[in-house]
Amino acid sequence: SNSHFQPVIGPIKNPSKEMIPGDRVTISVSWKLPGVEVQHSAEELVMNEQTHSALEGESWVYNGSCVMNGRFAAQSEGSIISLVTDPVALVNNTGPGHDNDHIWIAATNNLPPPNLPLQVQIKLSNSLP
Repeated sequence: SNSHFQPVIGPIKNPSKEMIPGDRVTISVSWKLPGVEVQHSAEELVMNEQTHSALEGESWVYNGSCVMNGRFAAQSEGSIISLVTDPVALVNNTGPGHDNDHIWIAATNNLPPPNLPLQVQIKLSNSLP
């Protein structure tokens, strides 16, 4: 676990080369269509425009967030899962491209229809860091 992690003093400049330590997690997103439930890993929903590939698997870490001015930062900033280094987000991408917010686009072929309720599941990974 990340109990020895010292909070960053001052902001990490986004995007950042720094890696935020945490526990490896997997993220899946599912939604219901008539007669079927569709599920994708979060990696399948984003694409790296430079490499024309999906986000690398096993790239997510749960690092928790912090309280700033009496407010839970992840909630007040709306930063829950971040593709680029964000110490406020609950979950961060640590894979290639985590330091570049100009390369990520939606993988439109895998996205649900608009205005459909989604279920996001974040689970501790079985793999070792």
